[in-house]
Amino acid sequence: MGRELKVDPPKSCTMSSKLVVFVGLLMVVCVLGVGAIVYFSNTRSADCKCPVDTGDANVDRRTDNTKAGTDKPNPVDVVVSTHWLRTQLCQASTTGESKIRVIEATLNKDGDEELFYRGHIPNAMYTTVFECANKTAIFPKNLPEPECFATHVQSLGIRADTHVVVYDRVDPKVSSRQWWVMKLHGHEKLSVLDGGYAKWLADGYETTADNLTVLPTNYKLTFIPARVRHMDAMLHNVKTKAEQIVDMRPEGVYNGSESVKGLRRGHMPGAINIPHLMLFNEDKTFKSTQEIKQILEASGIDLGRPVVGMCTTSTRSTVLSVAMERMGLVAPEYLGSWYQWSQLAGDEYIVSGHR
Repeated sequence: MGRELKVDPPKSCTMSSKLVVFVGLLMVVCVLGVGAIVYFSNTRSADCKCPVDTGDANVDRRTDNTKAGTDKPNPVDVVVSTHWLRTQLCQASTTGESKIRVIEATLNKDGDEELFYRGHIPNAMYTTVFECANKTAIFPKNLPEPECFATHVQSLGIRADTHVVVYDRVDPKVSSRQWWVMKLHGHEKLSVLDGGYAKWLADGYETTADNLTVLPTNYKLTFIPARVRHMDAMLHNVKTKAEQIVDMRPEGVYNGSESVKGLRRGHMPGAINIPHLMLFNEDKTFKSTQEIKQILEASGIDLGRPVVGMCTTSTRSTVLSVAMERMGLVAPEYLGSWYQWSQLAGDEYIVSGHR
């Protein structure tokens, strides 16, 4: 009986078979991978399509689109929604063209800048509301030095035709102050983002830690003195009631039951108290123009007559300037506000209690 002869296949043949199987599996993986990429790309593309601007995304509901004393309409809406801004940024990323500059305004407290660089609205740039301002005992929140401020604005890549949208992280008084300072220096195309960064996050919109780099401009600013009042004008107002004074400090500070920073208690004779948060909803978005109009009139304000705002350091009261501008009216700010008035005014110009 002969032995069974077992013949092993050549090694080259075995390796070829394994290679064929390996290549086949690799091709399957590649096909599946490409399919997955196409699928997720299409899904992400669908999610990132620019939202349709239906015209009602902008929350600025003014009763009058012209500025007081002129026939010239405001070039942009005074208050814009997060939806509107995201639409503009999305369209700009698609076309590669944008004349919008987004600014995050802060009080320059410890950690503010670090928070910005951790995450912010896409294409936003960082600034502080007191950039270039020289602090004094009378003006702790002074106006910026003109040449320094002009250079700063130029460094943000802002031109005369740039639509600047300002937002804040905590309190709308911050973005309103930045809006007012830029208006005071003649920039017209200027808006406040309604609800600020908190509303942007609440709406689920994307943020970034990327830093925007821009080329400086040679933009020339023009100071508008009609948007600010000083102590001599306020003394005149108290005596003549030429302008209605709106005090936007908290009620307790206004009536003298609470004190602030060691300043004298009370308020200017004839000043009407409207705490600044009365003009906002719980989510820090502005109330409608009609609601704000009703609040002002119920407080005794005659919108047919001039109005000037004040607070402690001309920060809270800038929300009045924004609110009035939405109605086509210009409300100047008393720069020194209570910080100056309480230190320099005579006793006869300080009263306590309610008006």
